[in-house]
Amino acid sequence: MSPMTAPQIEALPAAESAQAVQAAVEAQRIDVLTALTTSPHKALAKLAKKGLYQLKSKGVAIPAPAPSAPRPPVSAPVAPEEPPSLLSAIIGTGERAMLFARAVKGQGLESYQCVLSDTLGLLDLTRLDLSRGDYKKQLKAIRANPQSSLEVPFDRAIEELQHALFLHHKAQTGLPNADAESLVRRLGLTPKERRVAFLPTAKAQPSQAQRLHRERELVSWLPHEPMIRVLLQRMEEVRLSPLQLSEPQRVEQSRKKLEQTASEFATHDIRALYARRLVNMAEVFEANGRGDTAQAARDEAAALNAQTDNTPAPFFVVMFEKVLMLSTQAAAIQAAKEQAQGAPDAPAERRSPGGLILP
Repeated sequence: MSPMTAPQIEALPAAESAQAVQAAVEAQRIDVLTALTTSPHKALAKLAKKGLYQLKSKGVAIPAPAPSAPRPPVSAPVAPEEPPSLLSAIIGTGERAMLFARAVKGQGLESYQCVLSDTLGLLDLTRLDLSRGDYKKQLKAIRANPQSSLEVPFDRAIEELQHALFLHHKAQTGLPNADAESLVRRLGLTPKERRVAFLPTAKAQPSQAQRLHRERELVSWLPHEPMIRVLLQRMEEVRLSPLQLSEPQRVEQSRKKLEQTASEFATHDIRALYARRLVNMAEVFEANGRGDTAQAARDEAAALNAQTDNTPAPFFVVMFEKVLMLSTQAAAIQAAKEQAQGAPDAPAERRSPGGLILP
């Protein structure tokens, strides 16, 4: 009778298979015993291993088992892809809008829109009822006019929201409403300051400041209303001065009053605020192919960030010059409107170029 193979031994009843294993041990059939060590029949595999051990103890050379084929790596579950987020430009009040979404496993897409303020924090947070397709359509529509927007990853959107919460935490102010509080918890947000990086100190240039204020996104960047009133009142004082001033002297006095007002406005906190705004706007300029303007914004931001005295910075001087220009334009429009309506010759209330009622 020819020797039995491992499959033939496995097919035998338990008692007979045990005898066959013992016969294989006595015949030193290493190959059969090794094959049986991986048998699905645990008792049979145990007997084969025991037999190999006995042979090894007697000095029989037992080859090392061949390494088993490596198991294919288990792929980690693929996280749902987060769609891009969009940030708008910063308007004169320090506000910007943001559209963002996150993919939720098994639930599709959650999309949101919010309004952020760089002084007040989170002004509004709303969840939108948009499918992934609807969200893509909205992105496409905004991308069609990219000059005032910046595309960022979802992580950056979260950083912006956390910075807004940091401002609330710092000022000890609450969120705008209960819905916003609920959505903040849903998104797992916590207060965290988002720091911005400044270039090495750069010298501010009046021409650079003028260039920046001519950009369409910065047209609405104006001083706070109380400081606008202060400036217009001071300009009126120069105009109505009882001193006999020549025109050059009057221009010089007006200039001094403007620089004085700009200096009073540009406190350390205001300089830091506008330096941060300029850095953030540099991203918008860069993303929309205006690299030179982005560099000018970063240079101006570095100059404001490094300034330690009350010297009127060109950026704020130009900002107040813009106030006078807009005030003059508004006064001219009002005068033309009154003339077109046939204003009576009787004395009417007198107003400054900024609209202040004068005695």
